[in-house]
Parts: sequence; C-alpha cells; structure tokens
Amino acid sequence: MEIPSHRVAGPAPSPVPVTGVARTGGNSTDILDRNRLLLQCMNNEDLALKLLEMLAAQASKDIIEIEAAVAGRSADLLRRTAHRLKGDAANLAANGVWHSAAELESLAAKGDLDACRNVIESLRLEVGRFLEHVGKGRIFPESAQDPTCS
Repeated sequence: MEIPSHRVAGPAPSPVPVTGVARTGGNSTDILDRNRLLLQCMNNEDLALKLLEMLAAQASKDIIEIEAAVAGRSADLLRRTAHRLKGDAANLAANGVWHSAAELESLAAKGDLDACRNVIESLRLEVGRFLEHVGKGRIFPESAQDPTCS
C-alpha cells in the first residue's frame, strides 16, 4: 500500500550519512518531525494520525518483504521495497526510518546484499522506535500528549 502524499511544502529530510547503527536516545524529531508532518498534512491532525497508522502497518510489512528479499538474494526487490519505504517515511517526516531505508536502498542498488544485513537491523530498530512512538499516541502535545514531541 502506497502512502498517499499530501505534500504542501518542504523537502525530504536532509541526507545525513548513517553508519548502519540505529540512533538511540536523542529527541523525538529523530523519530518523527511533528512540525514537518503537520505541514505535509495541511495542519490536519486527524489526517496526520491516519497516515501515520498507515505507515506503521506498511513499514511492518516492508520489513518482512525486505528480509525475504535478502534471504532470496534479490537485490532488485530489496532496492524497490527500501525505496518505497524511504518515500513513505519522507512524506510523513519519519526521519529515522527514512535514513535507514535510504542507506539500505543505496546498498541494494550496488548489489551489496551482505552489507545490507547490518542496515536491515538498523532499519528494524528504527521502525520499532517509530511504532513505539506512534503507538503511544504522543504526536501532538496540544492534545494533552507528551510535551517532548516536537
């Protein structure tokens, strides 16, 4: 399922090199940039939450497909799935997922499936962080949610 894009303005997260190791700690914008998400969703919190739920479901399916692609030694399927996940994450400002998916896509495009294994672990951790963040429902502080989300 492709996440619909409601892009109003603003680029995808800036490409910051990642090393295949999931970032831990930090602030919630490492996981999700709430302000950019709202901009993408025309300040419609209900739409943003619905799209985040869709991304959460799709990201879990994509992880399974990515692992199957590596097991089947299919660099092309891996690249396409990572590209889709990267795009979905970028559209919804899910920064950690975006960074890991971008690195995985790059390695898959080079056919380096062995290096992909480490990045898949990083992606799995980033998706887990995203799912935990979204699952807590702490996206919009003004709705009596966690004030540390930004």
